[in-house]
Amino acid sequence: MQPAYDDTHGHAAQTVLDNTAQITVRHVDGTLASSRIDEGEGSCALLCNDLDAAFLITDDLRALPELQTAVDAQVAISPIVLKALVTRQVLDRQTALEKLDQLAEQRSWLGQPIYRRAQKLFE
Repeated sequence: MQPAYDDTHGHAAQTVLDNTAQITVRHVDGTLASSRIDEGEGSCALLCNDLDAAFLITDDLRALPELQTAVDAQVAISPIVLKALVTRQVLDRQTALEKLDQLAEQRSWLGQPIYRRAQKLFE
């Protein structure tokens, strides 16, 4: 089956669908949404609390402060994963910065606060 969207996101979605037998799907009861937290991230926050998760990773810088008060987990922006890979010597700093730049281009983060904050992780 060809992905509905023939781009990186469509291919990634198809990869997930092709591997659903290996993925645990969780459901949450209730909703958590506000002017800053959308329904998807709100569901993730509820699931973090249900599972007593240590971390919640988000790419929504605007929702970050409110998410931090909504969950017991530590909340961080998604580029922290690149920083962790550098810290664990899985990626070198230069490669991580290149990946961050690619991500910023793909997600329209260039010049945005999340991109500047992500760059500071590597200073």
